[in-house]
Amino acid sequence: MVLYVYIAVALFFAAWMGWHMHRTLDRFDWAYRRSEIWVSFGLKTIFWLPMMLFKLSELITPEFGYRPSMLNIDFAEITRQRVKFMENPPPCSSTVTYRTFGNDSKSASAIFYFRSASVEAMAKEINQNHYKGLLGMNGAALWTSLRNESVTEPTGVPELLVNFDHIADGLIEAGHGQVRCLACEKIYSVSELERESIGFPSSARSGWIYANYICPARHSLLLREVMHIMRRMLDD
Repeated sequence: MVLYVYIAVALFFAAWMGWHMHRTLDRFDWAYRRSEIWVSFGLKTIFWLPMMLFKLSELITPEFGYRPSMLNIDFAEITRQRVKFMENPPPCSSTVTYRTFGNDSKSASAIFYFRSASVEAMAKEINQNHYKGLLGMNGAALWTSLRNESVTEPTGVPELLVNFDHIADGLIEAGHGQVRCLACEKIYSVSELERESIGFPSSARSGWIYANYICPARHSLLLREVMHIMRRMLDD
């Protein structure tokens, strides 16, 4: 008799949680967190009695949303925001600004100014001829293609547009754009910048080769990863 009651209550909570899942989860949650959701659902259903005693709120208003993990990255939310961006891009003016940061990723190094039309063309070129399918290129091309040329106030590059450093690198090499160095508070044409390569210690087995763009006053304005190298050591 007790077993039947336990099972009946478990089925009730299963139905209750199923309704919450239907109401709160979308296709992005299911695409990236399907296993996690079903494990949580199963454990709450089976162990409803201990949860009623110690975590009643988990049964009354069950949560199946993202919880921080080791990587601390919510892939479902990132994809959700990117799809929303592609469906309804934010306004874009005739000029976009791209802010770069130092090694600590906190203090800004420079602000680049690029024509939106140039960004669109470079994003398409990179996607078609260099890194086909590179994340962020389609978004950048779409966003800048919807630009309003009559608006001259620069628009900042949205954070969702990842890999924009590839576009900036291409535009600098092509001589398109200007940059404000925040260290010397001067504006330079990108053609005045110097590109230097930075390697990794000879004692290391692997590391990145960086492209570092510096202003005439030798301030680093854009540092980007170019190539990852792994090498065999003499003692291998």
